[in-house]
Amino acid sequence: PQVLSPSAPQPPTRHSAAQPPTQPSPKTPGPSALQPLNRQTSGQRGVIEPEAKEPKESPVLSPQALENIRKGMSFFAPPGLVKQVDRFLVESCSKIAEISELVWDLDSSAEICYVLDRLGRSKKEIQVLNLEGATGLMKDRTTWLMLQHLLRTQKKVWCLVLNRIQISPKDLAELGRTLSRTSVSHFGCHTNDGSLRQEIETVCAANSQKHSLWRLSDDSPQNQIILGAKGCWRHPTQHPDNQDWLGYDPMS
Repeated sequence: PQVLSPSAPQPPTRHSAAQPPTQPSPKTPGPSALQPLNRQTSGQRGVIEPEAKEPKESPVLSPQALENIRKGMSFFAPPGLVKQVDRFLVESCSKIAEISELVWDLDSSAEICYVLDRLGRSKKEIQVLNLEGATGLMKDRTTWLMLQHLLRTQKKVWCLVLNRIQISPKDLAELGRTLSRTSVSHFGCHTNDGSLRQEIETVCAANSQKHSLWRLSDDSPQNQIILGAKGCWRHPTQHPDNQDWLGYDPMS
């Protein structure tokens, strides 16, 4: 996989005036260094395939990058925010993570990055991740990569909502590559690119075959999670199998 170093936050480095550094510190490749998503899909699985000259893996934060990021956040995170996240991870039984209930400022990339890291490291099972309105997500490259890291580590996240966030087609295409390696079968965001949306919907359709977390059944607690998932392009209740379970008659 393409391993990236963090762009922020990092511990400050000091150099004496007499001995300046011989090499510049590494920088995280910006969006211009990323490869666009191929507009073709696999005929068998319907998963987005990268072109031959493109890396087949989406960007990944290296262990060293994660360590540096966490060192920086340990100095930033205010006690009140830490306690707020602790309450959700330890005391709450909910498997739906609502970013609006976990951060104080939806425009703060630092707060969002901290919460995403805590959710990704937690042993708590999270199935629905609703980041609606978290505009700070796109203000910092590290925060955007932290989201993708979370999706790789939290294997049971099957619903991801990014509504009311301005995401560039290039970043959305990058996310599409990551989604193909996750369990996300239901997704929602704003985009005017119809072909890109179709590609991501194809990825989600393929992911829906990996698990049955989105299917209604006699499992009442799981049904509450499914019905509580809102904001995705196609709600689970629109699936024919779930409509049959609900007794929905399309002719009525």
